[in-house]
Amino acid sequence: MANFIECNRKQQYLLPPALQDWLPPKDLAWLIMDAVDAMDLSAFYKKYRADEKGQAAFEPSMRVALLLYAYSLGIRSSREIERLCERDIGFRVIAANQAPDHTTISRFRKENGEALKSLFMQVLRGEAFLLVPRNGH
Repeated sequence: MANFIECNRKQQYLLPPALQDWLPPKDLAWLIMDAVDAMDLSAFYKKYRADEKGQAAFEPSMRVALLLYAYSLGIRSSREIERLCERDIGFRVIAANQAPDHTTISRFRKENGEALKSLFMQVLRGEAFLLVPRNGH
């Protein structure tokens, strides 16, 4: 009889309680999230109502990090980003285990095109952040 590792798909806790535990400490996603934390994102936030009325929106900093991470991996399709938010651990951690749909991602990119372009240029020039992780990653 062959010696196999058991394949029990009904096993409880296939994922740890915290998704972050599955993402290696030196993963690019941590660097991206730290970088976005250090960026001035006021241009993205000023478009939202301060009175908390209306439908809640996904956090702008999460969407900026999601796009920056996707672009750094060569992924531009909003449909592919949506799919990866459901399947890829780096995307899931950045998105806080939420899955914005492709329309939401595309609309955010379109409505914030100039602000995103400016932000990404700062990143490319190394102006947006220091390459020192701040959250212990």
